[in-house]
Amino acid sequence: MGQNISFEGVSLPRARYFFKKVCEVGARHAEEHYAHELGLRPQSGSIETESILRVRIRQLEEDLLKTSEERDSALEENRARINELESKLMSIKTILKDIIEAKKRRMSHLEEKIRKTSG
Repeated sequence: MGQNISFEGVSLPRARYFFKKVCEVGARHAEEHYAHELGLRPQSGSIETESILRVRIRQLEEDLLKTSEERDSALEENRARINELESKLMSIKTILKDIIEAKKRRMSHLEEKIRKTSG
C-alpha cells in the first residue's frame, strides 16, 4: 500500500521535461473544462470563440454593473435608515433625561415635605 517512491537515477532534465508535460496536460484539461462551461466546442474556430467570449464578457460586465448599482442603492438606503434611527434614539434619550430629571425634582420635593412634617 504505502510504497516509497525514489527518484534515484532520474536525470534532472528528464524530470523537468516530465513535469512540464504534466502541467501542459493539466492546463489543456482546464481550458477544455472552461470552454465546455461556456458552451464552446473544443475545436471551434478562434473567431467564433472570441465572439462567444466577448458576449460572455459583456454579460458579466452588465451583471457587475447591475450588482454594483443594487449594492450602492442598498448602502444609501441603509445610511438613511441609520440616520433616522440615530435621530429617534437621540429623541428618546432626551425624553428619558427629562423624565429622570422630573423624577429627581419630584423626589427632592417629597423629601423636603417629609422633613418639614417630621421636623
